[in-house]
Amino acid sequence: MGRPDPGPRLRPASVRDLSGAGPAPPVSLPRRFLPPVLWMGSAEGAARLGNAVLQILLVRAMPPARYGVFAYAYSLFLVVVALMSLGIAEAFIREGSIRRERLGSVLAEFFSLRVLSAGATTAVVAAVALASRSDGSVVLAVGLFLVFRSLTAFLATAFRAREAISREFALRTAESVLLVAVAGAAVLLGWPLPTLVWALTAAAGGALAAAIAGFLVFLPGFSWTLPSSLLRRMRQAAPYGLPAVAGAWLLRIDIVFLQKAGGDAERTAFFAAAANLVLVAGLVPAIASAAVYPALARRGSGRGMGRAVFLFFAGGAVLAAGVALAPQLLVRLAYGARYAGAARWTVALAPFLVFLAPGVFAATALAARGETFRLCVATLPPLAVQALADIALIPAHPGAVAGVTIAIEAMGALAATFFVMLSPPRSIRS
Repeated sequence: MGRPDPGPRLRPASVRDLSGAGPAPPVSLPRRFLPPVLWMGSAEGAARLGNAVLQILLVRAMPPARYGVFAYAYSLFLVVVALMSLGIAEAFIREGSIRRERLGSVLAEFFSLRVLSAGATTAVVAAVALASRSDGSVVLAVGLFLVFRSLTAFLATAFRAREAISREFALRTAESVLLVAVAGAAVLLGWPLPTLVWALTAAAGGALAAAIAGFLVFLPGFSWTLPSSLLRRMRQAAPYGLPAVAGAWLLRIDIVFLQKAGGDAERTAFFAAAANLVLVAGLVPAIASAAVYPALARRGSGRGMGRAVFLFFAGGAVLAAGVALAPQLLVRLAYGARYAGAARWTVALAPFLVFLAPGVFAATALAARGETFRLCVATLPPLAVQALADIALIPAHPGAVAGVTIAIEAMGALAATFFVMLSPPRSIRS
């Protein structure tokens, strides 16, 4: 007597099996990532390139001693904004990419959190401005400028969450053009620093008001809705903001410590000008990483992560070589002859790009995949070590700041890459 036929062998059903569409065909990494990089990169590039041009114009508009004051306030509040809004925008992009059919209600909840964090940030800005005495007006204007821009950037993420690129591109481009026009007028007309920063703040506030008005018209459901558990939601969002905090912290925190340690505004200006050039060169990996975040969050990371990280390492090395080979030329073209002292800092900071490129991508991948523990392990210890090293070394050895920054960035990049490559790829579920 024969054994009964066990019937067809069963396999686990995929999401597409249950919907009747059949199993999902394999998608190669380039085919999966290239469209988001091209489309999302347009909007991200408009904002970041606009900011790069703005920074160059601001340097040209001020002598080193005055730009040092601006760079200190700008860097300080850039870190404060990133810390106070920790993970809200990134968590919104991730959740909005997964729940696009409920984007209006998701935005309403996250925007209320973002406004609360902006209020807390404004209180910090006001306190620092009061303590700054003669430069208090400048410090206050710079802080409000960054708060307004951060809120506009958050509203733009609603379009990124559903990959409606044309609206995000229009919003980010219009804001960038407006701010660059104000900075260009300052260069041509020779505005003093207080006039310049308050004009920029007014322009940023106008862009924010226009963005809010646009959302009230085009996005029904946009309203003030606090989540049922405010602290729980903020605690869940916090790890996803670590890549942004790392981006604001590295180099920018060095500028803050340089100025506070010695009060030499000219030295601070030269270092900040060099840091701007290095960060401009880092726009390519930063834009690419930000552009693929929604795709990573919604579809998983794929099996080509090791190859992608290697490509970012190689790209960072090429960028570093380009910056290191012609620092004097780059500084002169960007800032003019009076910032020639920034050239030596530019050479010292060039290796930063080798580790910045893969570090940013790997941290973005970890956040998109929901690997919050690995993200914390890869990000928090290097940032803490850098702060302690700055406190210990900058007062006595200010020239060591570039080496410390490069070493910490290398540590973070290698740790993040290690976790990305070891962790098995998986899809993200809501």
